[in-house]
Amino acid sequence: MLSQDYDAFMQRMKQFKKHPLPKELLECIDKRSLMKIVDDVLTNPGRQKRYRGLKPNKAIRYSKEFTDFTRTFCVLRAPNGEYQCILETKSKNAQNKKRKIKVAKGGSKIGKPAWRLDGKNGAESYYSLKVRLSKKSNASITDKKVIEELEALEKEVQFPWQYGKESRLVRNVMGAVYQRENELVASVYSKKGSTLFETNKSQLSSREREQIASDLLKSVAFLHSEEQIFQDIKCSNILLFRKKDGGIKAKLTDPGQVASIHSSDECVATIDYESPEIALAHAGKTSYSNYFKKTYLKDGPTLGKKQANVLLKKLQKTLSRKKVSELKKEYLVPHQANDMWAIGVTLYKLFHKDQLPKTIPTTKRFAGFFAPRDKRITADDAVKLWTKKKI
Repeated sequence: MLSQDYDAFMQRMKQFKKHPLPKELLECIDKRSLMKIVDDVLTNPGRQKRYRGLKPNKAIRYSKEFTDFTRTFCVLRAPNGEYQCILETKSKNAQNKKRKIKVAKGGSKIGKPAWRLDGKNGAESYYSLKVRLSKKSNASITDKKVIEELEALEKEVQFPWQYGKESRLVRNVMGAVYQRENELVASVYSKKGSTLFETNKSQLSSREREQIASDLLKSVAFLHSEEQIFQDIKCSNILLFRKKDGGIKAKLTDPGQVASIHSSDECVATIDYESPEIALAHAGKTSYSNYFKKTYLKDGPTLGKKQANVLLKKLQKTLSRKKVSELKKEYLVPHQANDMWAIGVTLYKLFHKDQLPKTIPTTKRFAGFFAPRDKRITADDAVKLWTKKKI
């Protein structure tokens, strides 16, 4: 299998010169410097030996600071064994002058434009994301905290590769771990897309919004069928890609908070997307209670928090203090219904000009997402509801 993966990679690299070079790529590196990197990957016997020794999820990064190349590039193996060659272009143009670029941000990651050189149809636009593992200038890959951070990152990157295209999850790949200035960082590469957060939703056609909703619901339905809970559904964790036919495709990304339904972890969500049960569970002392408390004090209660207050009063009227306390502990466990509330908020924003719901929606399409937990719509039922020709 190693030989097949490597031979396929070499063949794609050989085909690189036969494809037209994107204008955007040549704006950040001149053709001669680019071909020097491609030729080195194809002909350098010493480096080829290192490439062959790569295991899945591992990478070799050649920094421009320590080589005679004008740009940094990385050869890696994805979790499925596939080889990739990523060119990091950063913020310099072909003449090595500063240029304005679009910076990608998400969670603990921040990144700049990059290119996958061995794409099936030539160079593909990517992002080179950096994750800080430690601020210490003397930090080592053997430090306990660094190991924990790296293991969590590798787990996050590995997760989408367990499933096929049906999951509609973005499949990122791990780069190398290296020292940058006074930081120890890990690189992660992601195919370039636009987040739903940064997209002007009013400029999306009705058909495109329906496609995004369908993709999102089917993705969550698939994850729930696999007994997984995404736990961080929000507009900034949805990437939009343009297909060759001009259509749109939506995929979930950043599964760092995914939990099994059998998990003993605490439930979590991003503010504005948290269900009443999450808000109520973290009203006491929990790992995330300060996050919710400080945000509510600063920005005011969200719809989830307001409904948590309503829920608490209702419970206090009908149940003993002990039973209410037990329910709070039950709500602290990750639950698929929390994903459905978050989807409801996301879809509401998608179809209402990026506005958050201020009260519980009553329309048939949205009401089920905001129902009490025991009556909240499931992902499977939401797919059926939203894919009907007439609602």
